[in-house]
Amino acid sequence: MSMPPMKYADNNGVFIAYRTFGEGDDVVSAPAATLTMDIMWPYVQRIAETNRVTWYDKRGTGASDGAGNFSFEERVDDIRAVMDAAGLERAHLFGASEGGPQSIIFAATYPERVKSLTLYGTFPSWMKRRDYPHGWDMTVSEYSRWVDRVVASSAGDRDAMAWFWDMWAPTLAATPGFFDLVASLPVATSPGAARLIWEAMYEADVRALLPSIQVPTTVVHVTGDRVAPVEGARYLATHIPGAKLVEIAGNDHFALEIYPEILDAINEHVATADGSGRRRVDRRLMTVLFTDIVDSTPAASRAGDSAWTELLDRHDTLARRLVTTHGGRYVKSTGDGLVATFDGPSGAVHCASSLHSHMAELGLPIRAGVHVGEIEIRSDGDIAGIAVHIAARIAGLATASQTIVSRTVKDLVVGSELRFDDFGEHRLKGVDDPWQCFRMLDGTLSSSSQETA
Repeated sequence: MSMPPMKYADNNGVFIAYRTFGEGDDVVSAPAATLTMDIMWPYVQRIAETNRVTWYDKRGTGASDGAGNFSFEERVDDIRAVMDAAGLERAHLFGASEGGPQSIIFAATYPERVKSLTLYGTFPSWMKRRDYPHGWDMTVSEYSRWVDRVVASSAGDRDAMAWFWDMWAPTLAATPGFFDLVASLPVATSPGAARLIWEAMYEADVRALLPSIQVPTTVVHVTGDRVAPVEGARYLATHIPGAKLVEIAGNDHFALEIYPEILDAINEHVATADGSGRRRVDRRLMTVLFTDIVDSTPAASRAGDSAWTELLDRHDTLARRLVTTHGGRYVKSTGDGLVATFDGPSGAVHCASSLHSHMAELGLPIRAGVHVGEIEIRSDGDIAGIAVHIAARIAGLATASQTIVSRTVKDLVVGSELRFDDFGEHRLKGVDDPWQCFRMLDGTLSSSSQETA
């Protein structure tokens, strides 16, 4: 099969390179940052024997733009942009390595666009957490030095390359002439892009989204993987409803010698999962924003009924406009606040910030809460579900001019310009387990907060 021509998807001015090839059911590949079409072409053709494959180079890799926002949210949206550009309404999604968490987010957010999900060599959290022992165990400073070595490898440092490939592909690294082969391959990721991608991974954690996956899912993993321990794959298979786990013997993360087995597992899953049996489009993963006017009762008393009603009307009109401007949907007024939903958390947090400044000009200080979770969309357009109650309870923790977010929100905006400070664990009324919350900052997240995040 000859390599098809390159095409580009425009995602807000960042151009994502992709190719479509083969015939059959549509498969979209969200590859690892170290793998581009030029490198993987001899192998991915196996999927195209029975499917039509759309493979894209992730932003900062291969032929795709290296500029723009490298946040998880933007890289998830690249999947949507590629599907739109390729004319794909629905497709089977394949996420590999650090492309796995992004594929998980996409499948949970847009279940109507995903027929099935296949995850290879990936994880729900890159780092070890207090209640997740399967990730990398490093402090911020240790991880920074680790990223420095990855960047040096991308820049062609021979010692760093030997360290990198001994970790990623020890079997291949021991093959005579391997490093000469690597040096002859097209550069997958520039040093600067490598730094941005791997720095964002420190806080990547999608565990909270796993129960929201509505599509048939298969998790494929090499048992001796040194980069992504197999225990992480087992965690994924346990926490994604109905997921199937396929374990393959081996020691490599970049496992070319057993790639045919991996591709066969993908093909088998695609052939048997049409995604028609588990879609619940009335339930979706969404970001919920709650706001509330602080001390509204005494403010109404001071203003008088007529003036207060006029002020609330101005509040509601302005709120609707700002929600729409930030890509959200205005669900309803709560009398002295609002409820809105967004496809992604960044829009909700930026909207809250705009609401703070604009409402302050009206003399209406507000507090805001943001949470990401699965909600039920009712026939009248209203929303329901525990995620809605959690967002409301989190808003209640805030004081005037504060935005408080759940840990899920913070984990999903890693790599963005948004910064948060640890607000502690809180028991929310009607919710069994305590929730870790964070306060939005204008400054930079301190290293001490990152250490405990």
